[in-house]
Amino acid sequence: MQGRRGRPDWASPSRLVGFTRVVPGDAIVFGCETAAAFWAHLRSFDDASLRDCLDELYPTDMLRGMGREDMMRDASLAPITVPRLSAFRAEDAEMALRLSGPYEALVGSAKNRRTSKLLSFHVWRGAVPDGLLVRVARDMYVCSPELALLQLASGMSRIALLEYAFELCGSYAFPNGRGNLMCDGVRPVTTPERLALVSSLITDVRGLAKASFASRHVRAGARSPMEAQLAMLLGLPKVYGGFECGDYRMDYRIDLPPAARALAGRDYLVADIYVPGARTDVEYQGFAHRLAGGSARDDARTNALLSVGIQELSVWADQLYDLDAMTEIARVIRRSAGLKPKSESHRTREVRDRLCGELRASSLAGLA
Repeated sequence: MQGRRGRPDWASPSRLVGFTRVVPGDAIVFGCETAAAFWAHLRSFDDASLRDCLDELYPTDMLRGMGREDMMRDASLAPITVPRLSAFRAEDAEMALRLSGPYEALVGSAKNRRTSKLLSFHVWRGAVPDGLLVRVARDMYVCSPELALLQLASGMSRIALLEYAFELCGSYAFPNGRGNLMCDGVRPVTTPERLALVSSLITDVRGLAKASFASRHVRAGARSPMEAQLAMLLGLPKVYGGFECGDYRMDYRIDLPPAARALAGRDYLVADIYVPGARTDVEYQGFAHRLAGGSARDDARTNALLSVGIQELSVWADQLYDLDAMTEIARVIRRSAGLKPKSESHRTREVRDRLCGELRASSLAGLA
């Protein structure tokens, strides 16, 4: 899985990173849904291989120093040539990807599309930089999480793509697609910064506006899709249906002074969503939390936070899509942050209703 080459000539001499070298003509580049499934599988079941694959990609500091011309110069496949289907072996792909077919690969032009029972093609006219590919077998490569998100953007709604960005930057994954098993406590595979950098460097592709939207509004650290949905509702601008409660952090560590430690019984607490401007910790409480009880522990947490001037708000599962309940919660946060009350026009309500409806449908799909 190494396939290394020397560093680009624009890179700093202190950089010692090399990248997969793609051979035009023979390469099959897996992207879109296949790439998304590949990364979800590794996140869920093979953390060691996941770390190796992530090491094959551009480091973030290198992406920061790149321009569009640099990225194009570092692309072996631009546009992607037609792979030799006669050389494609499904058993090799299944072993390399650890996924059964059918598979989705990339071609650079609609005229290069081919049909096969196990292999379909997605037209991708953007760059395919070597540092955004991982070699999984001889002549087989997988797109990075950032490239996969860009490729999926044209076929997904803006909100669905943002949900997927939260998943990539969070600690949960769906190894068999949404609606099946969810694995939590897994390694994030990208960051909001990396998504924004790749979206700014690869242009003239379909879905770029939605990908840019996702990279602007995603936050790292979500521990479940419901936490991500709560963050979207609180943080998105009003024009998209959100409550504009200000900047926030997810999975945020709050270190406690000695007196507060005595109240909490811990040295620190971790907030699901922390709004610094409002000094507010927003906790998502799912149905499992209600069944588990634990009110004494919850009270200790609330008291410890109050002792350091932080208020705690709980959002229960049955409140998440209740616009009246969420409006009141958002009003408390905005008032604590010193933000002016937002007018709630009929148009605002319609947009918010649509956002809640799409998020609710997404969560129901995850339970199917």
